[in-house]
Amino acid sequence: ALGLVYRVEIAPDSLVIEMTMTSPACPLGDMILDDVHAALAKFLPETIEPDIRLVWEPPWNPSMMDAAAKQHFGWEPE
Repeated sequence: ALGLVYRVEIAPDSLVIEMTMTSPACPLGDMILDDVHAALAKFLPETIEPDIRLVWEPPWNPSMMDAAAKQHFGWEPE
């Protein structure tokens, strides 16, 4: 994974996710957030509206990616 999700807090009636983007100017930010909402809607009851928070600390960097993601982008030898 890219390492964009920093925290997930699950309670019986709520879900909080803190995540970031690769940069504050990420052109795909809105699309990624829409995709997160759509994916969660498939699994969450209609009574729970996820609270997805964009955070910028700590700043994202490529070292946060797992080995498979780095390999996919050619950033780590096989």
